[in-house]
Amino acid sequence: MVERRHLASRIRLSLCLLTTLAYCNAPLAFAQADDKPQTSDKAGDKARDKGGDAAGTDNDNAPATEKADVKPAVNINRQLQAAGDCMVDGRYADAADIFKQALSLVPDSVEAMAGLGMALGRQNKLDEADEQFDKVLTINPNNAVAHCGKAMVSLNRYSSTKDTSGKPRAQLLKEAGRECNKALDADPRVVEAHYLLGKVYREENRLDRAEQAFSGAVKLDPHYAGAWVALGMVQTQREKYGPALESFNQAISVSPNNASAYFGRGQLYAKQGQTDRAVKEFNMSLYKNPNNPAVHLALGKSFDLQGDSIAAVKEFQEAIKLKPEDPEPYVELASDYESRGELDNSIAKLRAGLKILPNEPSLRLMVGSANMRAGRFDEAIADYLNVLGVQPKSVDAAQGLVRALYVKSQREPAIAVERTGDYQRAKTLVAQVVEGNPDSLVARYAAAELSAIAGETPTLDTIGVPKTDADRLALAEANLAEYKFSEADELFKRAVYNATKPKECFAIADLAYSLRALDAAETAFRKGLTFVNADARARKGLEAVTTARQTAQQDFQQADELYKHRMFAQAAAKYFSAVFGDPRNADARLGLAQSLEKLPASQSGPGSRNYRLALLQYRLYLKMAPSYAIHDVQKFNRKIARLDELVRKSEGSAPPPAGRASSDRVSSSSR
Repeated sequence: MVERRHLASRIRLSLCLLTTLAYCNAPLAFAQADDKPQTSDKAGDKARDKGGDAAGTDNDNAPATEKADVKPAVNINRQLQAAGDCMVDGRYADAADIFKQALSLVPDSVEAMAGLGMALGRQNKLDEADEQFDKVLTINPNNAVAHCGKAMVSLNRYSSTKDTSGKPRAQLLKEAGRECNKALDADPRVVEAHYLLGKVYREENRLDRAEQAFSGAVKLDPHYAGAWVALGMVQTQREKYGPALESFNQAISVSPNNASAYFGRGQLYAKQGQTDRAVKEFNMSLYKNPNNPAVHLALGKSFDLQGDSIAAVKEFQEAIKLKPEDPEPYVELASDYESRGELDNSIAKLRAGLKILPNEPSLRLMVGSANMRAGRFDEAIADYLNVLGVQPKSVDAAQGLVRALYVKSQREPAIAVERTGDYQRAKTLVAQVVEGNPDSLVARYAAAELSAIAGETPTLDTIGVPKTDADRLALAEANLAEYKFSEADELFKRAVYNATKPKECFAIADLAYSLRALDAAETAFRKGLTFVNADARARKGLEAVTTARQTAQQDFQQADELYKHRMFAQAAAKYFSAVFGDPRNADARLGLAQSLEKLPASQSGPGSRNYRLALLQYRLYLKMAPSYAIHDVQKFNRKIARLDELVRKSEGSAPPPAGRASSDRVSSSSR
């Protein structure tokens, strides 16, 4: 009976301790270990001589000289059993102490070394754990347990934000896979090798291979709840919902208190849109284990889908408390505050995350977006440049950078944005993003928008037809940069129509508002009124749109008064504000053009900058204003031609090629 308990303990040790952090509830996963065949080294159990006891009692028939030379054999089975029980109970520090005691008695005990490595690994003392496994492999290079242990260490390093090994994450993942394969070469029956290999495949997004590996683990050990959970998670990712539900149910039947199985079942229901059932499963998981940050995060997302933002915020805060180094809860929490219109709270939460993760791209992206909405364009540009420094292929960062430059160019048109260092750097970075994402329409539309900011006229029709709402919104932004307001409106309205959740709708509304596409913003905020518990946020947005229009109109009226009093510089500044607040105010653009044209030559700036701006405003006015008589159109065309000549002479540029001047004209027949 004692020997059977010892056997069970060693099997539980060699298998249970190799389970890594993800989904496995180790003490329950191996509850049936007594029924397993023994796979560990039995050398320590054969220390007893025939006729001797466990302590190595002398054989009375042996010669006296032989007795003097024989050292008493030491049996450490009791220590190994006690340490194994501690490991199964999750008392890893106690287990480590007992393993060390065993090694002090038998320094070359492979089982004690491997056990100590596992105990240290479970305490995240990865360097010390790795050292123990290396010692085991020095004695026995084919020790499957040690190879599994090294795979566990590599996977823990891979998932840790504080890894000190200095190895690239991709290398750690390869090392983990290599160690798993070595373990399987040594003994294909080692369950944990299949399980850990499945984790490697899952991280590599080789989900078919991951499913095979986890399936192999549960075939070898049908009572391994952790492997059932991992299998169900992969099947959920592969949208094999029926088999996934069966896997989670199997895990619960084996281990009714397995919190991870309920969490997996909740994820399954959430992915199928069954939010109420998902919430129930997540709550059950937290009842079993209240300290799992991933479950709090998932529950918060589900509450968001139910429209209960207050409950969602509570769960996100709990997730941050439990795992402050995870960026996702900060993003979700900030997004929640932002969707409620609490921009300052949103930024505060993001900055709290950045204190722990200074260069985390997801947090920097959201801070950039928040700075954009707050009108801090230079800070937003710096945020997006920071992200591109960390992730040179980030489409979101490239799009955000271009958006910030566009709004800045509209807000501060007296600054030649296309000649600034930020623009030149952005041009290089965006080109790299396009090269790294050749199939991304969003990246290519962003590049076109950047060209439009510089006064070029990219052909958007040749880029491609938008297929998703993200594509449509990116194309809408590019159209705005080319002053194609009607085309942009249609794209915004399509995206608003497709929005089925409050967050989606308000994200479009906020984007449109920041770009001063006020008609589209109003449409989106009005749709927001139709969502449950979203009316306050929608009304706040509609009030902001109304205020923007009123402010733009007030700026326009004040500019007119200043113009009448021949205060052209002050009038131009107010017209600038009026045009930014309402880009479709044709009369404000005409007043701006006339004010800039009347400024003294000494105020026209380097390269006749104000003349160039006046030229642009006249052209836009003719495109936007109501139809005019032939002589009015001709008058404006003469102004455009005269300003164009002044700009070319001032900047020393060559005359336009044949046909260029006529292409700048607006004929009455085309209106």
